[in-house]
Amino acid sequence: MIQSSQDEDGYPSFSKAMMLFQETNLRDSHYVSLEEQVAIFCYTVVTNLSNRKVAERFQRSGDTISRHFHAVLKALTSKTFYQTYVRLPDVNTHTPMEIALSPKLSPFFDECLGAFDGCHIDCSLPAEARAQYRDRKSGLSINVLAGCTFDMMFCYILSGWEGSAADGAVFEVARKNDLIVPQRKYYLADTGFGSCEALAVPYRGVRYHLREWAAVKDRYAF
Repeated sequence: MIQSSQDEDGYPSFSKAMMLFQETNLRDSHYVSLEEQVAIFCYTVVTNLSNRKVAERFQRSGDTISRHFHAVLKALTSKTFYQTYVRLPDVNTHTPMEIALSPKLSPFFDECLGAFDGCHIDCSLPAEARAQYRDRKSGLSINVLAGCTFDMMFCYILSGWEGSAADGAVFEVARKNDLIVPQRKYYLADTGFGSCEALAVPYRGVRYHLREWAAVKDRYAF
């Protein structure tokens, strides 16, 4: 499966992933090893190719590809795996060094845990279900709420919401269910979210992006 030196660089990460999966109920099947099962899953997720294309790449039947893809997905979302490796930052989470050592950021962001944003993923739906999934760009999508820490690790995912749902509304539902934000801690978010004790959002009408300043400069250029 190695095609370039870049593929070789991925071996340590793949080996580490194999150690994690060995702690789940995922095992070698009669014809497909655990390593190949994980490779099928990773290849499918990264390339977004069809079942037929992935089957051709691994020289397996479409049924085999589908079965092992869902087996790995089930292992990833199992209670044992999720509760062990997916954890929200808590009150004892240390301030990242990038913030603590910067006088521009500390102490202003010392209690910040990370950032939240919504991501729209295109989807295909039957005609009778399209209205609620139509987003503000007139496309069909699901709205996925994602939280990320400063070390670029996802700490929270809430998927499946209709594309018409606002980011702030999805965040409020997450807060009422399983998203716990410790007292005096908060996350960063954009203006699509409402201001609250758990989020720090930009002031409306204030120019934050360089492209906004460039537009003003061009407008008043003589």
